[in-house]
Amino acid sequence: MLRSLAGRAKAAQVPIAPSQVTFKSQVNLLADPQIPEATRQQLNNQYVKPTDDRVRGTLENIGRTIIPTFNVRIGWLI
Repeated sequence: MLRSLAGRAKAAQVPIAPSQVTFKSQVNLLADPQIPEATRQQLNNQYVKPTDDRVRGTLENIGRTIIPTFNVRIGWLI
């Protein structure tokens, strides 16, 4: 029995994330003038900046994720 394959195959990669990561952290508590400046700075250094760093790292990892390839094959098997 002789079998032969013929046809064409196409593949494409679809981007799932932008190549440049940007985000903005918004903490209303840090803008409150009733809270002393030293306390706002301490809150920013102790809580906001570490969280921002983790978020930025996660977004950069997503941007470097291997993108799956989708194949479409048209052909016949004899």
